[in-house]
Amino acid sequence: MAEPGPGPARRATGRLLAVLCGALLTGCGGEAAPVAVGVATAVATTPAAPSVAATPRPEILVAVLERRGGAQAANRVAIVGLDGRARAAAALLPRDVPTPGGLRAVLQPEARVAAGAVYYADGAGVVRRLAVGGGDPRRVATFPIAAGQQALAFAVSPDGLRLVATVLTVAPWHVDVEMASAGGRTVTVRTIEVPDLEPGTAPRTLQIAGWDTTGPVALTDGVTAELQDDGTGLWQGHPAHLDAHGATGRPMGGPGCGASFVEPDGTLLCHDPPTATTIVLRPDGSLLHRFTSTGPGPRLSPDATRLAYSLGGGGAVQGHDLLTVLVRLARPRDAHRDHPRRRARLRGAERPLPRGRHGVPRLLRRGRPGLTGRGRGAGHDGRPRRPAGD
Repeated sequence: MAEPGPGPARRATGRLLAVLCGALLTGCGGEAAPVAVGVATAVATTPAAPSVAATPRPEILVAVLERRGGAQAANRVAIVGLDGRARAAAALLPRDVPTPGGLRAVLQPEARVAAGAVYYADGAGVVRRLAVGGGDPRRVATFPIAAGQQALAFAVSPDGLRLVATVLTVAPWHVDVEMASAGGRTVTVRTIEVPDLEPGTAPRTLQIAGWDTTGPVALTDGVTAELQDDGTGLWQGHPAHLDAHGATGRPMGGPGCGASFVEPDGTLLCHDPPTATTIVLRPDGSLLHRFTSTGPGPRLSPDATRLAYSLGGGGAVQGHDLLTVLVRLARPRDAHRDHPRRRARLRGAERPLPRGRHGVPRLLRRGRPGLTGRGRGAGHDGRPRRPAGD
């Protein structure tokens, strides 16, 4: 039965905070690590009290896509706490990745975070909603796709009541823009025919990418296929708002914003790989901040004061003051059985890497025991203390 909408949560309520960079979560051992697609906070629902009581502290939850059992595409979606334990999870029919002319289709994530829930699409184009305490996942909309020949990109409105999608068809190339209300029928509002191309090439065409407070966001010239994914986790194309007829407005961020990401509040992030610079623009287009020497896959913190990005085997977080904190990942517990324990080296200090479940990263901050800086076994300069008498 189709779900009429997100409705009230039974045990928890959530609000969207940010979208995370999946590039920070890399695979370990033979099992691929989950890819984070979003973060939300959830506050446990409590009866109203006549007297003033302490406000419950929100719990940060992460929506992740997982590849299990050697799958080439995500086959499980979960909502996970920072302790690595799943609060809700569901199996997912993996999608096929079209490979036109030896290229590989560039796909948007199978899941979106909206209205305190995770909306995910399976390999048949069925979109379902998963929420903590919300029972079994329910069907919200369907954007039918043919395996191996079509690719789906979709977005959900912040209230979870509307959905928009682009369905890319390869050989011959064309794009359908489709819209649906939660629990309602799907309507095709626009069809884009793409001229024939030279063998081994792919067009740049319209692709839905997200939804902010103004409305749905699409890439006017999104990359449809390439030899290898660039691995940045950013939108490859110029973003613009989409109207009810599938037409786009003027590009957001100007013509130079070709690798980007739009936050739910309309804050625009533009990354320039050649100069390793990431700029953050307010919804009105004015400059909010400029980050320098940044790596691939940058993502903003909820308050837009810090930027997380990939760096080697982990990542880094840079603040407005340009102070950078490194991030390292723990292997899943089962991957430690046949592998020596990984160790992190920072500022000359050697410490066991903090463990976590589901590949959830832990920040290596100064002033925490067992990490770097003034932790246990480390001096004020971050170097290991020597035993007395040495």
